[in-house]
Amino acid sequence: MKKACLIFNLIAINTCFADNISLIKNNEIYIPANSFLKVKMIASAEVTSRSNESFLFFIESGTQVVSPSKYTPSIDLSECFISGTGKADVESQRIKIKTTKISCVDNSRKQAYEKSIDGYIVDVDGNAGIKASVKRMLTSESNTEAWQTLLSAQKRTLDLVLINGVYLSANNSESK
Repeated sequence: MKKACLIFNLIAINTCFADNISLIKNNEIYIPANSFLKVKMIASAEVTSRSNESFLFFIESGTQVVSPSKYTPSIDLSECFISGTGKADVESQRIKIKTTKISCVDNSRKQAYEKSIDGYIVDVDGNAGIKASVKRMLTSESNTEAWQTLLSAQKRTLDLVLINGVYLSANNSESK
């Protein structure tokens, strides 16, 4: 295993990378940690402060992955779906979403693939989570009435940021 170190501005600050990660392995292409891409919400969302909701996102045609050092993975993720779970954060008025899975189908090869992905959603304002409006609603639980806070967000384009790198099938790398 090779070890790479960088020295910044001739100061004694060393950053060492112990692991070299191959960009292509077993016909899969690596997308590094901290990469991001544009995704669209499939539907509007309404989330209570007490629940954990599921979300589905869509990667539009022509979307490119933006990775560190201007690396552009040669993989077409157009029309892939990304799922995640979200929880309402009433104080920040945001729905915090953690991504869980990406699924793609390559119709020309009649193949599908799914991979777990560890990432989060960033809204257009650059902050983690989807900016939402706060609503209050009266609910009935166990024969008692209580006010519950509901966060509501309209569907729109957002950024997905990958926390950890992931290998994705190169079978989906040809343009459609």
